[in-house]
Amino acid sequence: MAAHPRRSRSGPGAGDLRQPGLLRPRDLRGADPRAMHERLQALTGSRQDPCVLDVFLALVDFVEGAPARPWWDYTPERLRLFGE
Repeated sequence: MAAHPRRSRSGPGAGDLRQPGLLRPRDLRGADPRAMHERLQALTGSRQDPCVLDVFLALVDFVEGAPARPWWDYTPERLRLFGE
């Protein structure tokens, strides 16, 4: 997981990124954060905290060229886009 950008900003659950097969930052380019969240839930067989979706939004945004921001800055965007 050391290859993930700004992993320290994505929290301790960032290790879960390996489960959906996201091993390198380039794997996140063009990814759908919502689909990633749903896939992680299916793979783990359990509901994931909505904040995990915030982490996915932050990571995809960063690898696509946005400035690094903490995951919690994405909560309003998640609520606007997905209402959860």
